Amino acid sequence: MADESGLAEATQPFAFQDFLERMKDPAAADLVKSIKSFIQSVLDRKPDPDSAGRDVQAFLESSEISFRQHPVWANSPPEHQLQGLEGLEKYIMTKLHNWAFGQSAADRERDEILLQRILALEFIWPAHLDIPDAYQDENSLSMAMAELKKIDHFKAPRDKLVCILNCCRVLNNVLQTSQTDGHEARGADDFLPLLIFTVIHANPPNLASNLEYIQRFRYQSRMISESAYFYTQLYSAASFIETINASSLSMDPDEFVARMVAAGVPDMELSAPPVLWLAE
Repeated sequence: MADESGLAEATQPFAFQDFLERMKDPAAADLVKSIKSFIQSVLDRKPDPDSAGRDVQAFLESSEISFRQHPVWANSPPEHQLQGLEGLEKYIMTKLHNWAFGQSAADRERDEILLQRILALEFIWPAHLDIPDAYQDENSLSMAMAELKKIDHFKAPRDKLVCILNCCRVLNNVLQTSQTDGHEARGADDFLPLLIFTVIHANPPNLASNLEYIQRFRYQSRMISESAYFYTQLYSAASFIETINASSLSMDPDEFVARMVAAGVPDMELSAPPVLWLAE
């Protein structure tokens, strides 16, 4: 497993500032020219996040090789080269954010669906999701919600991903603490309902757009271990909320439908079997 112990430090400004300082070195002029040229080539196009995502991935992959060989980075420890690549991703996506984020009609439609469902589901309590009393730590859940709400504040994919990681680590700690107190945890069977509850009551802005943005623009070689696992869990939670129906919760189906219809969700959408929204 890769060492991601420092990942929860949301922005790691020292690493990004180091990247910017190294890029000021006259020896880095060719790198700077290449980076700016790439950014401009993307901005000159009509917004197409899927295509741009593939291009960003390819550019980061080629840059990883270039950094290892370039005089500015070649003699640096591997961890500094990695931080340089993280800095490059952040620099590129900060410049491309307004061009790339929320530009897909499909993403915006999912944002609206999720917002409608989340607002309609405000009545949900832990018992509706079969969450044991041992996991109902109000302070920890509030902390997890606060972390998740931050996701829309950042432009870099990694910083958005850190919000997810911080949220999920708080929830995971709730499970682990309960386990030491004598409650037998069941892994994802316990974690996902707790995350679903957190998403519903946090109501993070533009959730679908943020998830797709991370999927497209976070350097794929860094979407590993804990990062990949918690990202997939959040994607699954969003899918559950998007496709929730009368059989999804531990409550009277008629009461569920009545509450959802009263909140503006069409009745016909609540009786159909769920269609999974899967991460690519």
